[in-house]
Amino acid sequence: MKYLILLLALPVMVSAKPASSDSESFPHFMSGNELFASYSHEKSKSTDYFERGIFLGFILGAMDVGRGKLFCLPSNISAKQAADTIGKYLTDNPERRHFSGARLVAEALNEHYPCEKPD
Repeated sequence: MKYLILLLALPVMVSAKPASSDSESFPHFMSGNELFASYSHEKSKSTDYFERGIFLGFILGAMDVGRGKLFCLPSNISAKQAADTIGKYLTDNPERRHFSGARLVAEALNEHYPCEKPD
């Protein structure tokens, strides 16, 4: 069983990007620059459905992880609304795109949908 888990985790470990001086200090799946490139395909309604799917899949996964902890989304928010919010944040903040895509998704959603702070 241990070997099966290691075998399944190996591709993730091998594909993780090494940290660099202009990035965060831990490996990440997708940088903000890569996320922005995928967003550009989504925004232009490109026929590159793979790239469009990467953008939407990535942000939906990050939304599921951060919901209620890093940001508080309205119950009726659509994937399109979230994609627009995140895409605008990436467009308006090019100086931050060297950070991980997950971090930028959290920042964008927290900026627009912060959780109420307890008194």
